[in-house]
Amino acid sequence: MIPLQSSSIIEPSRRETFIKNVFINITDLININTRLLRQLLIRQRESAVVERIGDIFLPAIDDFRAYVKYGAQQVYAKHFVEVEKLQNPEFAIFLQVIKMFNS
Repeated sequence: MIPLQSSSIIEPSRRETFIKNVFINITDLININTRLLRQLLIRQRESAVVERIGDIFLPAIDDFRAYVKYGAQQVYAKHFVEVEKLQNPEFAIFLQVIKMFNS
């Protein structure tokens, strides 16, 4: 997401909309994961063997709706990526490079 925001791979007039449509609510998910991780790490420091974590996840149940939203929109996000890839050779190359680095 950050390389797309800070480059001209996608023309400026469409960039913000594209990122919003593809990455949906990823920032919310990162924040939720960060909070949960922090709480889980605190719990793990309390004891080498963690016997329960439900009390950590229970207050976060409402936050999990963000995952449902993200998952439900994935088919649309994939469509936006595929269309951009077909219409924008520079974006297609960008995806190939990203794929190589993540393999």
